[in-house]
Amino acid sequence: TLASGHGAAVEFYSEGTALADINALTTKDLVFRTNGATERMRITSGGNVGIGTTAPSDPLHISSGGTDDFIRIDNTDTFTGLWMNDSGTNNGWLVMSGYTDVASSGDFAIREYGVQTSLVIKQTTGNVGIGTVSPSSESNLSLGAKSASEGGHLTLFKGTSNTHATHIDNY
Repeated sequence: TLASGHGAAVEFYSEGTALADINALTTKDLVFRTNGATERMRITSGGNVGIGTTAPSDPLHISSGGTDDFIRIDNTDTFTGLWMNDSGTNNGWLVMSGYTDVASSGDFAIREYGVQTSLVIKQTTGNVGIGTVSPSSESNLSLGAKSASEGGHLTLFKGTSNTHATHIDNY
């Protein structure tokens, strides 16, 4: 549909009922609507994408008034996550799930690009590793309980000699 001074649109109807439309507005924004008039997504003339907002202020701006809203990323092959690359030169940080590079599949990791051992949370035990992907190993800084019957503990080791520097137990 073309209307003088109002941009252009592709409209979808079923038996006279408006179902959805895609509008190119005179502001040069591209708007996607469902249910005849409910705006769901907007791409601004500046390139920002808004889902649930009519005025996206960032390259991707998602807004919702619901409860328990998530951004869902599925990958059935290997790991999945977010890569925050601040310089465009393969630097930055990764937030990953299903991390398989030594840690078990399903572990959660936050790591610097190219560094394998920043922070890992083991899926099966909940143990946290800083500087290791195997936080059950006593030769590294490890946080967490060794067994279900043991309270939490923090153990700091000196170098690679496995010499206790500090050990704190909470039973």
